[in-house]
Amino acid sequence: MKTLMLADLHLVLDGVRDHYRENYQDHVIFPTIKNILKHHPDIGCVLIAGDVFEDVFDLYKVGRINEKINPFVKLHDIFKDIPVVFCLGNHEFACSTIGFTHEAYNYSFNISPYKNITCLDNSGHRIIENEGKRYLVVGNVLWYDGNCSDRQDREALYNDISSNWLDHTIAGFNAKEASSACVKQIKENLSEHDDCDVKILLTHCVPHKRLNLHDANSFANVYSGFGDLFNTQDISVDWAICGHTHKRVTAEIETPKGLCKCINVGQDYWDGLKFDLLEI
Repeated sequence: MKTLMLADLHLVLDGVRDHYRENYQDHVIFPTIKNILKHHPDIGCVLIAGDVFEDVFDLYKVGRINEKINPFVKLHDIFKDIPVVFCLGNHEFACSTIGFTHEAYNYSFNISPYKNITCLDNSGHRIIENEGKRYLVVGNVLWYDGNCSDRQDREALYNDISSNWLDHTIAGFNAKEASSACVKQIKENLSEHDDCDVKILLTHCVPHKRLNLHDANSFANVYSGFGDLFNTQDISVDWAICGHTHKRVTAEIETPKGLCKCINVGQDYWDGLKFDLLEI
């Protein structure tokens, strides 16, 4: 199945809030995506690894989201009837709470007619059938476990998130509890749909430290992802797609049941559109 892989688009739902970013997406991001779709009409699905939308907390008050300001409608406008599977990133949760953000995305989905768009953080999984194969996509934001960092103050930064990091604006956020919930959701969905032919993990944060190219001494490493999600949590998939760190990496990583092909899309804020287009 030909698959378009994206991450960290930071799309704006309301240009009044961020007109400068809206201009960039209208003149760079959207035309590039349109060109990809034009030249590859056989794309079977689109996977987007979090931070799909910029912080729009004040629009996420349930009841204020309408057709013009709705993440599911926005994605349908871009990709039409192609199956789109995305996970949330830390930007979608900023200035909010975990529960409220999930509630807002559930509400947005329920008032959208476009059911070809799936948010994994709410649904847990999506199965796509293509040319006789069943592709299982599981995942979520995958909050970090701190083990991408070797800093001596790693534990302190992990337990008390630095005010220099966006996630400190998430009210009541506990990284350990949140990451455990993410792992639980992933494992349950893999177990429930173990009969699928191809298993794909789609997360925002990296599932393995080899997919993180931040400087070893950067405090950002604490918040980059898992040191090794596969072997510490006994998780095996065929593919793993992530983003978050804004630096492109590809790797094959050993899991309990064999090699996993991994891609960190590496999208940055203002450097054109990074993407992968692969047969999986």
